[in-house]
Amino acid sequence: QASEVLQPLLAKLLLFHIRGPMPLTAIKLGGKVMVLVLALMCLACLPRSARACEIRLGGALAATGKYTSYGEQVKNGWTLWAERLNERGGLILPSGRCTIAMPLDVRDDQSSKDLSSEVLEAMLNTSSPEYAGLDFVLGPASSGITLGNSIVAERHRRILFSTGASETLYNRGNEYIFSSLTPGNKYMSSGLEMLRSRGARTVVFAHEAKSFSASVCRGANATAVELGMRVAGYYEYEPGKTNFADLVYQIKALDADVYVGCGHLNDVTYLIGNANVLNVNPSALLVTHASDQRII
Repeated sequence: QASEVLQPLLAKLLLFHIRGPMPLTAIKLGGKVMVLVLALMCLACLPRSARACEIRLGGALAATGKYTSYGEQVKNGWTLWAERLNERGGLILPSGRCTIAMPLDVRDDQSSKDLSSEVLEAMLNTSSPEYAGLDFVLGPASSGITLGNSIVAERHRRILFSTGASETLYNRGNEYIFSSLTPGNKYMSSGLEMLRSRGARTVVFAHEAKSFSASVCRGANATAVELGMRVAGYYEYEPGKTNFADLVYQIKALDADVYVGCGHLNDVTYLIGNANVLNVNPSALLVTHASDQRII
């Protein structure tokens, strides 16, 4: 059972579904900002009530193009959550029981920044024939594309649940973008802390010249300096690079304890592949997207 302190907080998150759109801001509890996506996932612990409602989730995600795999992961994750939630009876609010409309209304943005914003605009604009009547927006799996979509969501006063990790998304004053993700600039912090405690003293960084990738490596570089590690090298490479032999040769010559690669799935895969071919074997390798089967 939710505490008396949490109940008003959780109820407020979906109150606009019943009363109509209203400005939402991050709600503070005990001096700390509560991330509203976490509140949404906790709503099932509220008391029962007789009135029912249906919540519509959806957005512009990649089903084709270079971000296809990310789009599928976002869609599959939210679909699994919604199915499990509905099986348990949905969200129980003081004003009624709410289930998630299925299937989720997800439309292909072809991995295009401009098209994604256009698709989402049509889904949220009541005068558009493509209007979807969404209560919440699912953000795409790209920080660059998410930025444009968050502006559209703000204009239509709809909360966008972001999977973008670049911290620049969250310091622009937009009150309609929320995320429970670790910010990109903190992705490597725990890994570097653990390696430093086990004797690692030197580190080298390489990242793709994109906002998310740069955010991860710059944050990791700052962490390394704070930990007293020596940064032996810091490299940036152009998007779309597939041959990393030149970069790997330079990195190999530095003989650092830890190599950190910050990028997207394709370039990180090529970077690791080239390192294997050239027999580069650091004590530890930290990379983004390490959980993807192709990286493993």
